Amino acid sequence: MKKFSKLVAMAMAIFLIVSTIPPSTSFAATTYTTTDNLNVRPTPSTSKKAIGLLKKGSKLTVTGTSGSWLKIKYKNKTAYVSGKYVKKTVTSSPSSSFKNLNYQGYGANGVYIRATPNGKHLTTWSKNTPITVVGQIGNWLKIKYNNGYAYTYKTHVIQGKPPVAYKAYGKDNVYVRQTPNGKHLATWPIDSQFNVYAQNGNWMVIGYGNGYAYTYKTHVSKTSPIKRINFSGYGADGVYIRQTPNGKHLATWSKNTPIIVVGQVGNWLKIKYNNGYAYTYKTHVIQGKPSPLYRAYGKDNVYIRQTPGGKHLATWPEGTPFNVYAQNGNWMVIGYGNDYAYTYKTHVSKTSPIKRINFSGYGADGVYIRQTPNGKHLTTWAKNTPITVVGQVGNWLKIKYNNGYAYTYKTHVKKGNPPVAYKAYGKDYVYIRQTPNGKHLATWPEGTPFNVYAQNGNWMVINYGRGYAYTYKSHVTKNAPSEKVLYKGTTTANLNVRGTASGTATKLATLPKGTTVEVVRTGSWLKIKYKTGYAFVSGQYVKKQKLSAPAQPKKLTNYQAKTYNYSLDTVTKKQMGASPQTDKHYNMFISQGAFVSNGKLKISGSSGIVQSGTWNVRGGPSTNNWVVTQISNGKKVTIKKTVKSGKNTWYQIDFPTGWVNASPADVEYYLNPANFQAGSTQYYQFLKLSSATNLSTNEVNEKILKEKGVLAGKASSFIQASKEQGINELYLISHSLLETGNGTSSLAKGIIVNSVNGKSVTPKKVYNMYGIGAVDSNPKKYGAERAYREGWFTPEAAIVGGAKFISSSYINNGQDTLYKMRWNPAEPATHQYASDIGWAVKQTSQIKKLYDLLSSYTITYEIPKYQ
Repeated sequence: MKKFSKLVAMAMAIFLIVSTIPPSTSFAATTYTTTDNLNVRPTPSTSKKAIGLLKKGSKLTVTGTSGSWLKIKYKNKTAYVSGKYVKKTVTSSPSSSFKNLNYQGYGANGVYIRATPNGKHLTTWSKNTPITVVGQIGNWLKIKYNNGYAYTYKTHVIQGKPPVAYKAYGKDNVYVRQTPNGKHLATWPIDSQFNVYAQNGNWMVIGYGNGYAYTYKTHVSKTSPIKRINFSGYGADGVYIRQTPNGKHLATWSKNTPIIVVGQVGNWLKIKYNNGYAYTYKTHVIQGKPSPLYRAYGKDNVYIRQTPGGKHLATWPEGTPFNVYAQNGNWMVIGYGNDYAYTYKTHVSKTSPIKRINFSGYGADGVYIRQTPNGKHLTTWAKNTPITVVGQVGNWLKIKYNNGYAYTYKTHVKKGNPPVAYKAYGKDYVYIRQTPNGKHLATWPEGTPFNVYAQNGNWMVINYGRGYAYTYKSHVTKNAPSEKVLYKGTTTANLNVRGTASGTATKLATLPKGTTVEVVRTGSWLKIKYKTGYAFVSGQYVKKQKLSAPAQPKKLTNYQAKTYNYSLDTVTKKQMGASPQTDKHYNMFISQGAFVSNGKLKISGSSGIVQSGTWNVRGGPSTNNWVVTQISNGKKVTIKKTVKSGKNTWYQIDFPTGWVNASPADVEYYLNPANFQAGSTQYYQFLKLSSATNLSTNEVNEKILKEKGVLAGKASSFIQASKEQGINELYLISHSLLETGNGTSSLAKGIIVNSVNGKSVTPKKVYNMYGIGAVDSNPKKYGAERAYREGWFTPEAAIVGGAKFISSSYINNGQDTLYKMRWNPAEPATHQYASDIGWAVKQTSQIKKLYDLLSSYTITYEIPKYQ
């Protein structure tokens, strides 16, 4: 019995081994070899006599099994041998071996999917279905199928990425699966955009990340379910934010929260939410911009974020003002540029933490500059560096820093103007900058004198106009220039003055033809005296003057044109926007409604009284006419006549006026250079105030300054001031004569000053020849204190020193004619000296009178030209 059980177990083992081996395959070879001498029998039993003997190592052809016996071919007949003494060997066929591959492809047409090469048909994929190939057996490709593998014929697959069939949108929530009805990968909201590549039955093959996935066809639409709209709005009340229309609740925004709407589905609005989109019911949103709830200030450093807790956009310093629109939890919605952003509520205060103060000071010692009070260290300024203070937080001063603000401890700053460290000169041409390496303000020629106050690294702090600026240290020398004049020359053409001996060097000015120059160095480029220093001109256009004949008095006139990129009409419209004024009296008109009260017209004879409110008085009987002025309730006027304009009634009225808004026609008249003839008094509004007049000192003293009080005999000082500041001598003289009452005012004759800014000083007599700092409330006191601070202790010092303040605001700022000072054609309606349209013309008579007194001068006109 035991022997029988063992034989059965052995037979089953052999059966399991052999039965798992197909007799033949197209991709492998199986061989059977005897392991001992073996009897061949006619039946699968030892009861029959052997019909042959196979020696050890013989190869067998196995055609089947019977229990533990192998059925074989023996001499073209069927026979049997015991499987116990046979070894089975499986080897790959060289001609049909499996080859590993890995590439992406897609269906060339209908793709038949089989369990094995040429085996059971599983399904059919449509054209363009993405296919991942992992191997090949003969003409069959092994591919990924659901969560396993399958096979398809190689001609059904094109290597590469499939083309997109169409762009699609989520019709509702889109459930994304790894395979048809397989593992859930994600859920996309309605209106999500994705690519569709193919359709297999009810399942769509779609793009997912860098690969592909499946979704049910009912989730897919070729057109967006969202109506595309785009507007800005804000919360009407508590705004419920949902993931999808009527879907999961994400958050609730407070009333007034700014909202950007991008689409609509029925009664639901699609809105921007954090870095994506969400939905809210349409009644929760009011179209338009929200009004600020209040003006707030940075309580400390204000971290600005795109969304609550989101991307960091900027950091504002303490005290920065901004608008607050809403509060959502701990986050405040604030104005940011032309948009909105978020900051944490602890950074926000309704009152400014900064005490507003304003004074000029300078460094008491090394000045530590910080981004915020006790915050990040930005730089250290040297002792005496000028400092502008604009506020205070505790012991910290808020100061101007580069183009913004920073902080320093209050003990580092002294009030007042810094002392001059030393007098310096331009080593070559000097580039003047607003801040270290900042905006370029001007270029001074070699040898120009200036004051140095401090040095910060490679940058020198110097005086510039009424304030301070910076220049690189290599441009500065303590040694005054002293080059001997070799000869005088005359320019034979309009000639550019440059900072160095090169045609590509910075252009400093253009000398008119006939200008006399003093040459200190010869060559193809001549080094000449220029203003208070030196510059270079091409020697080709300078003729050496003959020394034999004395120069004859002459009047030389030059005309220059300056073209601007505006039409006269455009400039007129810009100027009208700045409310230009005139003292001219116009015909004036007002609507009948100004005299109506309780439905009754309140006019008595030729008089009328405005009944209520403020009314525009116009230059004609129509609202299309310009507003001359305004009158208010209770104003009595004279009624000159009644005018009908369409259905409306107007009255021509009269009453005393002072300054009123000028008419467009009058503004255009004064703007148009063609209305003023060369040689006329009014033409002097085009006099180039930055051009020297080349006056004779004796002639000016004799014909202009004689018997002019303190100014008598001071022609040389005005000429020196003209050279140093690049300003017309006669303009300086005219300005001074006007301000000092022909040299007789108290400031001109000298005032003794004992205190400045309320602090005692060494008593000294000071002079102020241009009324600088002489504010109307107390001109003598403030004009004298300003002169003391500037060091104007002689009439000559006041003439020369004060000229730089005359030049810096307008003349050396590009507005170097009376016309430019009034109209600023380079930037119309900005930085204009006066609002009176006739101001430039009214200044000309005094200047012309001075020129008419002289027999020798150079005069240059610059006439604007509009497109």
